[in-house]
Amino acid sequence: MLNTGFGYCVYATGVWLGLEPELALLLAYIVGVVFNYQTNRFLVFQDKQGSFLTFAGMYILPYLFNAGLLLVISRVFISNPYIAQLICLPPTVVLTYILLKHVAFKARAVPDVEKS
Repeated sequence: MLNTGFGYCVYATGVWLGLEPELALLLAYIVGVVFNYQTNRFLVFQDKQGSFLTFAGMYILPYLFNAGLLLVISRVFISNPYIAQLICLPPTVVLTYILLKHVAFKARAVPDVEKS
């Protein structure tokens, strides 16, 4: 919830400052990746070796998904960019978590060491 709240605050601030929702979302993802890397790495997955590049790469698909969903929701259903993004959050958060858990911070196998 910390990462989602942080990202939404960056997005909402961008919209409030006059950015188009799509640009505010891009800004939120860029700033959020740096912030989220630290919190996910230490608080969620307790992984001291997770690669930042892999982690950042895992945000490309959720960003594209979120941006497309935001576009559809804001143009077809709800014109308020704040509410539209709130609607986008649950499925985007689930997608992001799955990618991070199974790719960026997947459990590292411990090699078997034979004792002789």
